[in-house]
Formats: sequence, structure tokens, C-alpha cells
Amino acid sequence: LGNPFGPDLKVSQTRVGMLVKKGNPQELDSGNLATLAQAGLRVGITDRRASTLGNLTEQLFDESGHRPAIMKNVIYTPVTAHLLIQNMEGGGQLDVILVYEANIQHLKDKFTFIPLKSPRAIAIQNVAAKKTTPYPLLAHRLMEKLASETSRRRFKQLGFKPWEEAKTQ
Repeated sequence: LGNPFGPDLKVSQTRVGMLVKKGNPQELDSGNLATLAQAGLRVGITDRRASTLGNLTEQLFDESGHRPAIMKNVIYTPVTAHLLIQNMEGGGQLDVILVYEANIQHLKDKFTFIPLKSPRAIAIQNVAAKKTTPYPLLAHRLMEKLASETSRRRFKQLGFKPWEEAKTQ
């Protein structure tokens, strides 16, 4: 049946990374996910069945070739990154969580964010309208608003990179 949606508009992006205690005491390496398999490390990720972030995280573990060893250290898999962050802020339960950079803008002074180096560790936010939408002009106006300078400034405030800037970096 093909794709039911028209062309998509790429709006913004955010990087996946590790949120750790200030200073990265476990010396986790963003270019080597095998460091997440070190003995005794307590890792939190979102549930891959309920979260795009969780699915992407486990794909990155697969890509690293160390998924089984890393998953042995995963002790908490909530459905949202918000719950992971709350747990991290509560202290003591987790050593590292994998989240989007946009999720932790308010925590950068309390924790260290280590962006993953894999080119696949980027989530792109896009929008598209169904080809058969009864409101094509409304969908077009929405996409224009999302691409506006006002929206780009707001995305930046929330920790996202506008797509135009992100694809050039």
C-alpha cells in the first residue's frame, strides 16, 4: 500500500548520551559502549517496547557488539526518560542513564552528559501529513509554523538543535 504520508519536514534533532554523576567517576567512554558492561555498574534505559529512545539505545548496544554484557547491568527500564531522570536525581539507585540531551537541560550543572559518538545516536524530530487528510491546508500551516524562526528559537531553548543547523555540524 505504500507510505500513507506525504513528504516529511525535519524539524529538529537531539543526541543520545549518558547522564552520569558530575565528573564521570566511572570513566565511561562515549565512543566505547563496552564501558557500560563493567562489573557492578547500574544502568538505566527506557523500555524499547514503549519508547523510541529505548529502541534506539538497544540498537546502539547491538551496533557496539556488547549488548548481552551491557544488558546484564541494566537494572531499571521505565517507559519514559522522565522516570529515569527522576531516579537519577533521587540519587543512589543508578550510576548511568541513557537519555536525549534535550531531556536534561535543567541538570547540566548537577550531572555530566556524555554524548554518544555513533552517528546513529541522533534522534530526528519530523512531522508529515497523511496524503488523504481532509485538511491539507491546515497541515501545511502547521508545518510552516514548526519551521518558523519562532519555533526554531523555542526548540533551541528546549535543548534541541534546529534541523538546518544540525545537518551542517
